[in-house]
Amino acid sequence: LQEEVQAELTDLASLLDRDEDAWVVTRRVQQMRERLEELIERTESLAEETVGRDRSELSDAEREAIDDLSSKQAEESEEAQQLIEELQERAESLDQADPAQAAGLRAAAREAEQAELDEKMEEASDSSRNNQLQQANDAQQDAAEALDRMLEEIEESRKAQVEEIQRRIASLVESLKGLVSASETELIELARMGDEPDVKDINRRSQEMIRINGNTLSVSADARVAGNQGARIARSIDRAVRSQGAAIGNLRSDPVNLADARDDEERALASLKEALAAAEEEAERLAEQQADEKRRALMSAYTEIIGREANVLSETKEIQPKDGDRLGRRGLVVSRRLSLDQAEISKRLLDIREEFSEITDSLVFSMTHRNIDAWSELVSVRLKEGKPDTETTDRELMIIEALSGLLAALDEQQQDENPFEEPGQEGGAAGGESGEGQPQPLIPPIAELKALRSMQQQILDLTRRLDTVRPNLP
Repeated sequence: LQEEVQAELTDLASLLDRDEDAWVVTRRVQQMRERLEELIERTESLAEETVGRDRSELSDAEREAIDDLSSKQAEESEEAQQLIEELQERAESLDQADPAQAAGLRAAAREAEQAELDEKMEEASDSSRNNQLQQANDAQQDAAEALDRMLEEIEESRKAQVEEIQRRIASLVESLKGLVSASETELIELARMGDEPDVKDINRRSQEMIRINGNTLSVSADARVAGNQGARIARSIDRAVRSQGAAIGNLRSDPVNLADARDDEERALASLKEALAAAEEEAERLAEQQADEKRRALMSAYTEIIGREANVLSETKEIQPKDGDRLGRRGLVVSRRLSLDQAEISKRLLDIREEFSEITDSLVFSMTHRNIDAWSELVSVRLKEGKPDTETTDRELMIIEALSGLLAALDEQQQDENPFEEPGQEGGAAGGESGEGQPQPLIPPIAELKALRSMQQQILDLTRRLDTVRPNLP
């Protein structure tokens, strides 16, 4: 027992070291990206203030601000050099313990080198010092894009690692189920043997138990490469291996010790069931983790589209002619540009539906997407025709409201609330909700109910708007 506790502590320490290595360097990339965003904003602000003037024409305060900016950019150039070195060092330290994470960090370092991250920031610093702020900002934008790609490399590597571990755990679960079944069968056969079993029967049972023992050893090896929890599962399997070995020894002893062999095989079966329970728990945890990540990605995509549509709506209202007026030349140019923006939104929505197949599987979500597609196409056509009128802005608002409804429906913090529950009813899962212990799907039944309720509210709001705008209609 003491050895097992020590092994648990060793595994935990190793896991914490690996996670800390990856987290620290990833956070360093994120922090540099955040600082760079601030520098971009400062550069753009200074460029507007000093446009068209040489350094000699600037005030002392302006020169001081530019010099400070240049100094900060030079510091980021040095930080980029150190970051590349740390990525490479951390990757090397993780090569044996966590090859997937190591590959992600190494890919990020390679991306930084190919994009000449440190040189771009040095170029930005030199350009700023000479009051060439547009060139400085171009270099900074290149650096920012490189940092984004670096973070993508790390994230893609992490996702690939999770998928591989899921595959291994799923395989481990199936293997353990087979071992449990074989062990249960063997116990039945041992129970059928009398107090003075035949030598041939003893040999058959010994050979079968040796076969099961070999398979158990193989599954233990598989468990050790099945993610962070694999070592814990392997220790339970190893206990089964030892008990199986003892059972085989008791069967092959002279005289045969059948009672002890049965007891040993019972202990082996208990250890295998323990390992199976742990593997199933880990498979469920990984499935839930993947579903959570996918849900957050879908929510992020919806948030992005809502922001873009809100910009289209705002600009449409700005060029909307007053009653009786015609749309001017400038307004027509803007309207046609917004038509292209709306078409891009339509394309992005299609990409989202293809990326998240669960949307198509959900009746309410797929229906909402079809409505949004139709509204978006209509908006694009009307803007292209130079019609930024109330009908167009109504559809733009409907797109925002519909997407906001889907976004709210996916919010896990609100999914315990049944939108159709009568006052005074006890809360709880809606009909068809996944049972306890089952990982939630990307779009659980309660999310569909919330989305349906949102659609109903949107229809009600639209009806009220129509009554307000067109009160004289029959």
